[in-house]
Amino acid sequence: MQENGEDEVEAGCAAFGVGITLIEPFGEIKRAKERRDWFAGLATSVSYFEYFATNALKSYFKFHGIGLDQKTGELKKDFSKLVEKLGARRLVNLLHGFDLLNDEDYRQIIGIIIERNNLVHQHRKGAGYRYRCEEGFGKLLDQAISCLEVLQMIRPDQKKTANL
Repeated sequence: MQENGEDEVEAGCAAFGVGITLIEPFGEIKRAKERRDWFAGLATSVSYFEYFATNALKSYFKFHGIGLDQKTGELKKDFSKLVEKLGARRLVNLLHGFDLLNDEDYRQIIGIIIERNNLVHQHRKGAGYRYRCEEGFGKLLDQAISCLEVLQMIRPDQKKTANL
């Protein structure tokens, strides 16, 4: 049984011969946590950070008229591609710099990115790092879900107050 009414959506799409992809990051991360697959959970989390942060930045730039094509009013393709090529850490730094992320959310997201990088690049921490740190990864995945909720709620016209 799938979550959030996905069965009904799939049945409706099948009836019309339409295929869609639903972006449902929370379920993927929760399933990785249940399987204790920390690598997949953190890698998926950071991939979704990149996705939602890219969209938030593009909305911000469009709202403020940065990098727009004067004829179409849309972001220039080369500018848009430049934003899409940024990594998670740079995207989050920009969101924080533009005051779209408060300090607490910024620190949590950066912490998750760092742990993901430690797992991906194990030579920095040693081959056994993935197995030594299991206890804290469940909490990190919970934090990742709350951070994704924050990233999804970013609007280009709202400023976040700093939490010091």
